[in-house]
Amino acid sequence: MPRKKSTSHISTENAGVQFVASPVTVGDLIVRCFPEGTQIEVLTDESGLRIEKVVGPAGPSWKEAPRFPPDLFAICGLLLNLSGAVHHTGSPNKLAGAHPAHRSIVLSEETRSVLPKVAADWRNMKVGGRDEFPPFIAEKWRELLSAWPQPVFKVFKPGEKTPDWWTITLELFVIADEAALSLGFQGSENSRSKLWAFYQAYLASNEKESVEEERAEEEAENDDQHVTESDTDPATGRYTLSTISPDIACVLPKSRTAQVGCTLRSLSHHLALVPPRGLARAYWIAPPAEIFKLRDDTEPLNLLLVPWPYDLPASSFKPETSFNDDPNHRWGWFGVRQNWGPDLPENPRKLAKHIELLAEVGAKKAGPIHGIVLPEMAITYDTFKAIRKLIEEATDPNDAFYDIELLVAGVRTNSLGKAGNYAAACIFSRPTRKKDSLDLTRLSILHLQPKHHRWRIDARQVATYGIGSSLTAGVTWWENVPLLSRRISTFVFRRGSTFIPLICEDLARLEPVHDLVRSIGPTIVFALLMDGPQVPARWPGRYAMGLADDPGCSVLTLSSLGIVNRAVDRPPPGVEPRRSIGLWRDETGDTREIVVAPGTCAVVLSLSGQRVNEFTVDGRSDGFTARRWVYSDHIAIDHACEFQPK
Repeated sequence: MPRKKSTSHISTENAGVQFVASPVTVGDLIVRCFPEGTQIEVLTDESGLRIEKVVGPAGPSWKEAPRFPPDLFAICGLLLNLSGAVHHTGSPNKLAGAHPAHRSIVLSEETRSVLPKVAADWRNMKVGGRDEFPPFIAEKWRELLSAWPQPVFKVFKPGEKTPDWWTITLELFVIADEAALSLGFQGSENSRSKLWAFYQAYLASNEKESVEEERAEEEAENDDQHVTESDTDPATGRYTLSTISPDIACVLPKSRTAQVGCTLRSLSHHLALVPPRGLARAYWIAPPAEIFKLRDDTEPLNLLLVPWPYDLPASSFKPETSFNDDPNHRWGWFGVRQNWGPDLPENPRKLAKHIELLAEVGAKKAGPIHGIVLPEMAITYDTFKAIRKLIEEATDPNDAFYDIELLVAGVRTNSLGKAGNYAAACIFSRPTRKKDSLDLTRLSILHLQPKHHRWRIDARQVATYGIGSSLTAGVTWWENVPLLSRRISTFVFRRGSTFIPLICEDLARLEPVHDLVRSIGPTIVFALLMDGPQVPARWPGRYAMGLADDPGCSVLTLSSLGIVNRAVDRPPPGVEPRRSIGLWRDETGDTREIVVAPGTCAVVLSLSGQRVNEFTVDGRSDGFTARRWVYSDHIAIDHACEFQPK
């Protein structure tokens, strides 16, 4: 297909200037997404599988439909979104007396029965076999190309029907989504599947580019050209699975389908169309199945919640500059010092061993501990490394950390010692025997995620937390941390479950990161806070409820006992103080405060996994492939030691 040149002109009217631009056409968007054409091949060489675009002697061609489901999903998702067609998508309405849908796109029952079969044929094509690309897709793509000169968006006249290409695009979108069933999760691979070969080749083709990009960004943001240790393991994470430019849009797997609203995220089960990389990136971290033998989602999940620090002195908050003394706007910068606990942060292993003892006590009361979560800025990066090392060394079934699958904590610095506010998260393999050795070993994958919004402390919070001896009241204090590139980490930690960490303000601010979270639909969101009592009526509870409602995430908020105690000691008039360190919300409507008594060092939160049957807005079922986690119990851990909380 030839490129259609966009034209514009400037005209004058009534002594004014009017700018008139040609609309973007279907062909314009296809060319922009696939400037080298849609032909793609999986090749094998000495380094393994790789993807290569095929450009013929006559130049790029768009006659063939994209051969990789995320590519077809991306272009169809963009067309549905930009045209507004997604808002008119509905399911067959068989209810008598129902209001007739205006300008709706409804697939017929016959079509709805055909599309999953076509998707299954595409998904199960064998490498090296005689299977041909599904002719249904090829035909529908040719029909879509016939709309090449039509505008993506148009204003309809009264009574005007929707263009035929809307329905064709929806059919292709559904096929691409269904073809990507379980893509990005363990258990989905089939060594003879052509789709799996595409997936593996894509990862291999982009590995070097991803590593180099992450290193370059890390060096630039840390202002250091001699990076010796990475904050992330970039080879394990991708922020898109599509071969279209990530500066237009990205495609990732997803965990949950929004059951409310009418958006693109409520129209797909298995893939998510997410913002371009410049706005924000979500790294999908799916550990290799041959090394990480993930547990099934039906097994219990016991999380050790450690509300460290147990005591938070007012001197932990300190002005980092003199404030601007303008009477109309007094403001300044503040920092948080980790000056809590004996011999800390000078002795990170000491706290790591304390947490190991808590896991041992917790396992005796509640069963094996599978994860550890600490609040915002709770520990140093060195302490996080010390805990990580102890978990990697736990290869004996009697070790307290033997069953640990995940570790999430707020840290004050990155691996280079640069100050900031980060969420450090790791997932761990189960102990396996080295090849030709009797030694057992464990591997882990680490990603470090920066905070995206600064904390603002006003006069009310100065009084609530009793920190007026450090920060002058009547001044708006802003957290003095760098705001780095927006990125979040999505970890696959069970066969069908994912989690994402968020840091305090990031839970509340509805900007591009929330678009990522809602599109991907992680099964669990860990919100790490430095905040007062976690009660449903306060802001963390309200925003947790939003994610539990759409797309159905289970949300855990966790704050430190030290700052909760500061607020409990100074309750506003008429407010009953509650020592609530955490709050659990899920889509069932269950809300649980995690209230601790004096002397409690940690809490074991027990969760149960459930299979969920979800439906898209056009009425398609996912066949109970979605997972959710619900509250089961929580048990307080008391452990007499030098860190004993008050």
